[in-house]
Amino acid sequence: MSFDQISGPSQLRLFLGIAPNDHTRSALQQAFRQITFPVAYLPVSVENYHVTQYFFGSVPAGMLENLKALITLALRGFSAYELNFDQYCLAPPKQDPRMVWALYKPHPVFQAISQEIHELFLQIEPEAQARKKPLPHITLARMRPGPVPAWPALSPPPAVLQAKALTLWNSEQSATGSIYTPLAHFPLPPTPPVSG
Repeated sequence: MSFDQISGPSQLRLFLGIAPNDHTRSALQQAFRQITFPVAYLPVSVENYHVTQYFFGSVPAGMLENLKALITLALRGFSAYELNFDQYCLAPPKQDPRMVWALYKPHPVFQAISQEIHELFLQIEPEAQARKKPLPHITLARMRPGPVPAWPALSPPPAVLQAKALTLWNSEQSATGSIYTPLAHFPLPPTPPVSG
């Protein structure tokens, strides 16, 4: 049975992501405040800043432990890695802008982890969909389509975002925006030193 065929209060809306440290969160928030928007927008709460590693979507609460085991299995053989900041941009790419992103450069480990999780997740959710090449980014705001905002010379955040652990979050909608609740943490071991 597909996860989507089960509904009710026992459903969770789950994603696996990377949480930036407080310094990076503060730098991103300060940069975003410098943008002048000619259209309505809704800033994302700074506490909700994250890079999505994999979005599971609607999952029965009873499958949570199995999902944690799946993630643990998928992460075997992977070590901590770093994402390098690329640019601030409007997103999705090549479409009417609906979001403001802090975009990070593609990284082979980021791509490989997403693919490994997806392949395992397909075994219990055959209809799961994933982007072939997910773009690592932090969403700073959601906005309506309209004129492109004026971009001042924004201060970049710290050049490197360290992915030392992944967090499984449950996302709940409220009148004031999304509420993210961490359900599990998955530390990534340090990258082995390169032997000379």
